[in-house]
Amino acid sequence: MRAFAATEAGDQVRRVLFVNASPLVDLVESGAFLFDQTGVQQKVDAFVSELDAQHADIRAMTLSSTHLPWLRSFLERSVKGRPLLDPLDSALGAIGPVAVEGQGQVLGLVTENDRYTASDFQRMLDRLGIALPLRIVPHPA
Repeated sequence: MRAFAATEAGDQVRRVLFVNASPLVDLVESGAFLFDQTGVQQKVDAFVSELDAQHADIRAMTLSSTHLPWLRSFLERSVKGRPLLDPLDSALGAIGPVAVEGQGQVLGLVTENDRYTASDFQRMLDRLGIALPLRIVPHPA
């Protein structure tokens, strides 16, 4: 991410703040964003408030993770009108014109641990209305 930012921002890279958003990622991986929306909004609000307290001059934020777009609506309520930039938007724009209808089967590969089980993931898919066959892949030791 740092190398990408340096390439894209050039001399202005010093204005880019890198933030560990692991607490937000956990809200997605745990499924809380689907099953405890009030609690998730409170946690996102607290995360953004703490970030603002430490760095009052943040003017925009990026959803630079595969997890953060799932929290977009929560973040939009927290960031007080600042833009949320999603790098995926430009990627989808580039892919769209060359995409073709696919054939075949889609299979979900899932690793499990004590904290996140395949059944928990299946519950999230069910809540999202996604029918996807899952195969459990042994977690590397």
